[in-house]
Amino acid sequence: MNLEKGKILIHFFFINIILVVGTIGCNLNGLDPSFQTEPTIEFNCIPSPQENQTATVISVIDGDTIKIKMNNQNVSVRYIGINAPEFDSDERRLAEEAMQYNAELVNNQTVTLYWDISDTDRFGRLLRYVFVGEIFVNYELVRLGFARQRDYPPDSACKDLFIKAQEEAIAMRRGIWKSH
Repeated sequence: MNLEKGKILIHFFFINIILVVGTIGCNLNGLDPSFQTEPTIEFNCIPSPQENQTATVISVIDGDTIKIKMNNQNVSVRYIGINAPEFDSDERRLAEEAMQYNAELVNNQTVTLYWDISDTDRFGRLLRYVFVGEIFVNYELVRLGFARQRDYPPDSACKDLFIKAQEEAIAMRRGIWKSH
């Protein structure tokens, strides 16, 4: 009988070790660890000095455009330095994913906005670098493969940062870059 108890204890011991090791190796929030949205670097490309603007996101238009409420007005904002897939293209599925992820980041959130050189684009949308807390939204969308880096001079302060983010997305085969 002692031998039988010993076997049970050994099995119990190994099962606990397997569970502990498995838990340590797992990402507990269920997301791919390469899709973390916590900032890992400092974003010193934002032109300074400047006073930031804050607003509430009231809707997400697509992967690189939002509508905000600022100073009691509804205003469209286009993210500087990036270009998400378009709905009216052969990348429609990717456009939907980009919009969905953008919404997960910013919808109904208070955002902090920073400008570069231009205030608006030719469509009258504000051009801004957008943050939710410490998350640099423009950067994250490129880093996770939901948008491409796209330079729109003269608003190019974060161009090098976005190029590095895109290189990471390509290397990790994320989003747009899965099949490349």
